[in-house]
Amino acid sequence: MRLEHPYYIVDRGLSHEVCQRIIEAGESAEAMAAQAIRDPQNTVRNSTVSWLGSETGTAWLFNALGTIVREANERLWHWTLSGPESMQYTRYGPEQYYNLACRSAAPALPPPTTSAGLV
Repeated sequence: MRLEHPYYIVDRGLSHEVCQRIIEAGESAEAMAAQAIRDPQNTVRNSTVSWLGSETGTAWLFNALGTIVREANERLWHWTLSGPESMQYTRYGPEQYYNLACRSAAPALPPPTTSAGLV
């Protein structure tokens, strides 16, 4: 499916304090090697991920992001949304990467305006 608006940009969506809490939650969660579907040689990504579910003491995060998700959905997509899924927290170490160029169907994203973001 190709969307007319495949992403939504939020200006000042999360405070520095909330971002710090996300980092703390992600860094304390159990990590595993990330894999891209249909990429056994890891040419698309080489990173470590953790999964943050609402049952892991992160209800505050789901509440904060839920407001942003509902706003984006109301403005652009109008989908019927159910409960949230677990959120992926990704770590990149030296020599690790996510090669967006390998995803030829993906649209070009605008340059980031901050040093941290959620996708």
